[in-house]
Amino acid sequence: MTEYWTRFEELTKTLDEQIHQAFLKSREAQLLETIPGIGEFTAVALVAELCPIDRFPNIEKLCSYAGLVPTNHQSGESSYQGHLKTDANHMVRWLLVEASWSHRHWARKDSDVTKVARRVARRSGKQKGNIAGAHKLLKIVYAVLVRGTPYTPDRPSFGKGAAES
Repeated sequence: MTEYWTRFEELTKTLDEQIHQAFLKSREAQLLETIPGIGEFTAVALVAELCPIDRFPNIEKLCSYAGLVPTNHQSGESSYQGHLKTDANHMVRWLLVEASWSHRHWARKDSDVTKVARRVARRSGKQKGNIAGAHKLLKIVYAVLVRGTPYTPDRPSFGKGAAES
């Protein structure tokens, strides 16, 4: 049993080193790591899945790609928003949901992601609150990648009304 464990540790060390080398080579990954809750692994994986970011013309397309938007059912004048989209990149969604939990734990308690997640969680439960936090985190990831600058929590939002701030 110990020989298997030793072999497993050797393999994970090798993989960790490869991830670290990929992180050091990628400016985008280094920018994403400035966001609380996103470490080297998550940053490298997000860059691999999302870059080049300019293939997404706007944040709504990116959120749809990640599956962090609800399905929409309309008939006549009635409209119903259902569960999250299923035809999405599940790896990106999983990474962002986990990063959202981590962000809520490590970031300031008044961060935008934490505020959104707590507000939704009060109404709809922790899981849905965390999905809302992941959605907000994706918007931050998009802004960091488009701007090419590190994350600063006090910077005006990227989107509607940003020019007015």
